[in-house]
Amino acid sequence: MKIQFRPNGGKSFWDLSDVCWENLKCGNPPGKNSIWFVNWNSRTWLCKYKDESICEVVGYQIAEALGVPLQPWVAFFQNQKDNQTPKSMVGILIEKWPQFELQATLAYPTQTHPDLVGCALAFAILDRNEWPEWMMDKDMSNLRLFDLERTGPRLCWPPQTTRAIDYAGNIDSLFNSIRKQAKKSGVLELFLKYLEEIKALDFSSILDFSGHPHASTIKTAIIRGLEARQRKLRRL
Repeated sequence: MKIQFRPNGGKSFWDLSDVCWENLKCGNPPGKNSIWFVNWNSRTWLCKYKDESICEVVGYQIAEALGVPLQPWVAFFQNQKDNQTPKSMVGILIEKWPQFELQATLAYPTQTHPDLVGCALAFAILDRNEWPEWMMDKDMSNLRLFDLERTGPRLCWPPQTTRAIDYAGNIDSLFNSIRKQAKKSGVLELFLKYLEEIKALDFSSILDFSGHPHASTIKTAIIRGLEARQRKLRRL
């Protein structure tokens, strides 16, 4: 199911250069001062406008392709130049989930959602240094993956200077850590099944930065890093 909320015309990114978030703020998540809730387009969203936001867009697009449950979300850019503007000019809006009651680790809902846990653990192999987590409702029957801002390589600016080799790195320890968690949680076979899917993903057909003024160079840099890690995974 497509849950990325796109502008008219079907492009991926909204140009929100004329939007002043300061006028739309309606609070912060507990303990989070660098992100805020905003009222936009008659809905309430979590607004993340920082250097890591481009990686979160990447994470949401890949997770959506894998069928992981997510909140509706928006990719946007603001063509502004100041010290607070991310170099990529990219931000992300994630719709507030009124049913959210519990924050949990990837392995927490193993008993109720083993398939999703196996898939999410496999997805975590694309993370740099901190796994995503789940949002869950009161009875823990529904969940949403969130905090995907470390997916893929860290984008440098200009994008051509992004170091794919740094992201590909030595992933043996990461793989062993996730595999150990999958085995402990009783979802090892599911994890390995979804890992095979990730090894076969065509990132060029999944990632879409259309509408962004630097779409082509950003996409090339991100894909170069993801494919480098993919090659490492295939040799494990």
